[in-house]
Amino acid sequence: MAPGFGPVTITAKVIRRASGVKLHSVRGRMVAKQSVYVADSTGGIEVAVWSDLIEQVDVGSTYTFSDLTVRRFHVTSVTTTVQTVVMCCDEVLSVNEAPIEEEAASKTMDVDEVLQFRCNSVSSCGSCHKMISEVGENVCFVKCTVCGMRQKVKNLAVKYSCIMNAKMANEVKKLVIHNPVLTDFFDKEGLEFTDNDSIEEYFLVCSKLRITVIENEVTDMCIKGESGPVTGGEPSGSVVALMQSKFCSDLPVTKDM
Repeated sequence: MAPGFGPVTITAKVIRRASGVKLHSVRGRMVAKQSVYVADSTGGIEVAVWSDLIEQVDVGSTYTFSDLTVRRFHVTSVTTTVQTVVMCCDEVLSVNEAPIEEEAASKTMDVDEVLQFRCNSVSSCGSCHKMISEVGENVCFVKCTVCGMRQKVKNLAVKYSCIMNAKMANEVKKLVIHNPVLTDFFDKEGLEFTDNDSIEEYFLVCSKLRITVIENEVTDMCIKGESGPVTGGEPSGSVVALMQSKFCSDLPVTKDM
């Protein structure tokens, strides 16, 4: 996943459910995830539903989903969080079931060789999750300039963003790897790194990499032979209001680096 924005709350009817439940490695344990597609009178959006919340959602029923996080890869969608509460509510009288924007089809390919690799990382506050722009060397403590919380440097959350030029089937592709995909790969393979240089060097010598991509973004990685993978007058909390909100307009769009 890209960096999330939220929380947001929407009330909408579940109009269909993606086929199958997928398991994802999250901090060393397998967690279930399934996408559902919801709509109200303004339009529709995909909701990634995690863990026990999956069983609380039925097609044809209307729910209020609280504390969702907005995400944007090729399309805008939302995902439940550990704070999300799903409450059944009265039927939405008018539902716009126009086609919901979905991601392009994915492809799974073997990487012949990683030609170049660049890894960038940023640290974020463990309290407000805002970026901490500068952490000096050999510093044990740092104070967040946004929320004012002082904390141990070793407890800061680190988020990665990587660019990889990879040779596959005699063609070189420039690919983007976002933090959730990279950290999920680290968890599955039991890898730990202390700096960006070590991450770059690992991928440059990795000879058995298999990736799943959507357009130019890597959505899953594994080692071959192992298991892979509000504006406009719309009512607050509506699907269109969410997709037009500042949360979505502020989401970063991937550019060539």
